[in-house]
Amino acid sequence: MITETLFIGAGNMGGAILRSLLTNDSLPSGRITLVDTNHAVLSEFRSNSRIDTVTSLDQLESSYRAQAIVLAIKPQYASDVITAARAFMDSRCCVVSIMAGRAISTLEEDFQVPAPIIRCMPNLPIMISDGVTLICPNVHCTIEEIDFAKQLFSSASQVFEVHNEDFINAGTAISG
Repeated sequence: MITETLFIGAGNMGGAILRSLLTNDSLPSGRITLVDTNHAVLSEFRSNSRIDTVTSLDQLESSYRAQAIVLAIKPQYASDVITAARAFMDSRCCVVSIMAGRAISTLEEDFQVPAPIIRCMPNLPIMISDGVTLICPNVHCTIEEIDFAKQLFSSASQVFEVHNEDFINAGTAISG
């Protein structure tokens, strides 16, 4: 069971996912630590007792360990963020990424361990809880980890699991 989630990024998509989870009382079990540099965004989520907020990964205790990391960041920040986030991975940490254009194979190289990675591609209507999300797990994912990813998106979108990453790219082109 995933009891500690490190959620990095609460911009348009990341914020929409969190808002939908809160609105529909669908937060995954356990605690969520939200990292975002925008203080105004963090203050919106700070009132929830199950969400801790920090502006930087540097603010986490060195002993902090996450069973899941959600990457809701722009791809140009990936290298620095992933390098810092690796220090907080539990021995079997599931990575859920909504970064456009960042393939599973690239994420596997970034994390430098055989981690369960789920690449997800929500579309913009997720912001009004009317979206579609495609998810593609790598070979290291368990059913529990896939279900965790589905739970993150199901309150704001229909979720479709695909097992060929090419469908993520095609889905992005079709649905925007």
